[in-house]
Amino acid sequence: MIRIIAPPDSDFDGELEITPTDAAEFTWPCTTPIDARLNGNLLVRRAASYVTEISLSADEELYLTLRWRPEERAFAEPGRCDMLIDVKLLDNLGTVLDEQIEVPIALQVLTDTALSIAGTSGTTNADRTFAFIDFGELETGEQAFILFNAQANTDVDFTIQSENGGALVSQDQAEHRIEYFATFDGEPLALASDQVVRRRPEANLQGSQYRLDIRVGDVTGAFSGTYQDNITVEMIAQ
Repeated sequence: MIRIIAPPDSDFDGELEITPTDAAEFTWPCTTPIDARLNGNLLVRRAASYVTEISLSADEELYLTLRWRPEERAFAEPGRCDMLIDVKLLDNLGTVLDEQIEVPIALQVLTDTALSIAGTSGTTNADRTFAFIDFGELETGEQAFILFNAQANTDVDFTIQSENGGALVSQDQAEHRIEYFATFDGEPLALASDQVVRRRPEANLQGSQYRLDIRVGDVTGAFSGTYQDNITVEMIAQ
């Protein structure tokens, strides 16, 4: 937060200049160039500094909030970067009126993840990130898939859980089951218990896509009726 007060007897027109003292440019943490904004307005880069015009009426007081974000609008690596900045207030002739030297600034990037359903061989309700696959009349070896889109700036664990332990269960007689086989991103799943698959999505806004493939087991001699299972996929940052 930066506070500026105009003189009590005159208006003020000038510039605010912010310069990192220990780097040629601001970096997010220390690797990716960043945009700097004051109260939402993008600061203009001038050599190794960032500047913005300031206009105040006599005795007017202004508070400015300084924020940063990656220039590339990518998922930045998690971590912390400490830097020092010089803050100068200049009049319209370039004369320094006030300055604060070596103000400590800490940039902290937290782990960030987002998971959504990108497609399926069935129908998708994207608002609830819920996919429903209808096999129709079950046949041995029938296949279907759900496609997930994952964004993250760190390694993630996908936890895959089956409500019925890897089987389609009759809605009329729960003792009747049809086993199925599943893989996640090509890795076989033993859904009798919770499964964990670790991956590292691409560190950009597009992220990576992962498929959950399902293949129906032997349906020979199965009782008629509706069979179903619920699979939950959760992504957890590491």
